[in-house]
Amino acid sequence: MNVLKVFFSSFAMTVFLSVAAVLYLASPATADNPFARTLSFTDGSRIAAFEWFDDHNILLYAVNQDGCILWKHDIYNGARTKIITATQLAKLFSPEIDISKLKVSVSPSHNYLLFYQPYSNPDEKPFFRVIRIDGATPEVVEFANFPDDFWVNEFAWDPNDQYLYVSGVPYLFPNEVASIGRLSLNTNSFVALVVKDNADLIDEIVYSFNLDALIINCWSFRGEYPREHYILKYNFYENDIEILGLFPYVHNVHITESGEDIFFSLSSRDTNRDGFLDSLDESDISTFNLKKKENQILVRYSGYELAPSVTLDRKWMGYLRIPERMGRKPTLDDQKQLWIMDIAERREIQVSEDCDGYLFSRDSKKVLALSSDHLQVEIFELP
Repeated sequence: MNVLKVFFSSFAMTVFLSVAAVLYLASPATADNPFARTLSFTDGSRIAAFEWFDDHNILLYAVNQDGCILWKHDIYNGARTKIITATQLAKLFSPEIDISKLKVSVSPSHNYLLFYQPYSNPDEKPFFRVIRIDGATPEVVEFANFPDDFWVNEFAWDPNDQYLYVSGVPYLFPNEVASIGRLSLNTNSFVALVVKDNADLIDEIVYSFNLDALIINCWSFRGEYPREHYILKYNFYENDIEILGLFPYVHNVHITESGEDIFFSLSSRDTNRDGFLDSLDESDISTFNLKKKENQILVRYSGYELAPSVTLDRKWMGYLRIPERMGRKPTLDDQKQLWIMDIAERREIQVSEDCDGYLFSRDSKKVLALSSDHLQVEIFELP
């Protein structure tokens, strides 16, 4: 996915008020990293989401007991401006909606916010709301022809903020034939793209601008239900699906800007010995070249290697690692480390000991790292 999905913690939020928070900028520069800065809020606001706005500014979605604000922050001089205020957000949600349980995603061109709740209960439709923020006042986007029984499971933005691609929750609503749809942000309408007979039980979808296609990570293709994962390519104009590969268990799919390589976490060993391969099993970082149709393991250690991402110049790959500590088997709840790898030289560098999510800048020179408590963002300059 092009933008990072991050979690809100559970805390009570009943009113939205103006948040008078001040960003604290520290500069713990070191010889190894002359540009290492820490951003946090003096009032203890949590950073629920973050995104690069451009090479000099970042977007920070700050949350505390009084409300939520989307800030634009200059990483060099500390200047900040409000993109959307707590008062404006308060008007977009009814009182019964507990925003503390929602996730938020910022669109690539920063014109939209998506508030959503991952599927967890067959008796409760996941919350899904798009808000347009590029006008004078933010407004909710209502989509025509959006089926009531299409419950959104995964989504992918296109980089120009024209479309939002969505996949449905597997196994629900057998009468709903669509497994992937497209929401137009220009016409505010829904169009079904892929039917369940062609691809179903979808775990992830990723948009590729250069390929003008969706990369689909799923369990079912043309009626077959294997014990491995399909990685498929759906071509928009040809309306055709191509099998790229079949793997034991794949998650955290990322495609390079050129559309030539796919990076992902690969679980191929039943490390928890439950008889199944899934996200609970330890994973490695693997890459798949679309032209050569070749797969290669890049990172394999004891533990979890997760969420690979690659800089636009394709020099560095980042990933999260959960290693064994003191001989104890790791779990997904353990603290994650941020590592980067020089892809050509296979040289690895640990960037942070505590990271819940990260983002490379578009100039391929910097990386943002969010702490596990979501109280600070560190900014590192790449070697």
